[in-house]
Amino acid sequence: MIDKIPSGKNVKFVLEYTCTGPVKNVDVGISIHNNDNSILTVNYASYYGKSFNNLNGSGRFYFLIKDFPFREGHYRIGARLLSNNIEADMPQNGIGEIEVIHGDFYKSGNLNLNNGAPVLLKGEWEVK
Repeated sequence: MIDKIPSGKNVKFVLEYTCTGPVKNVDVGISIHNNDNSILTVNYASYYGKSFNNLNGSGRFYFLIKDFPFREGHYRIGARLLSNNIEADMPQNGIGEIEVIHGDFYKSGNLNLNNGAPVLLKGEWEVK
């Protein structure tokens, strides 16, 4: 099943894990790829100064992306888990797929974003 996500909406990714532990100093990340498997972005918990300790059994990691910054298209999601900076898991074919649909990313009512670029940027324009 492919989840449909409107651009500009908050999206929470949920990554389930199972381990025998306890496992310490865990870093987890996700990546977003386009159709030709090029990496568009990568984000790890360690970028925010976070690591997870004493993981045992099963559980979930949650990652919230605010104002999802991709235009309409089909994307593959990858994941990677490290323990003590050593790769513990990285599914080679990714963990899923998403379809981004038109959304009001800029909160302007303009949904015509067919410029070919997959990533949408928030900023402010002005002239002086």
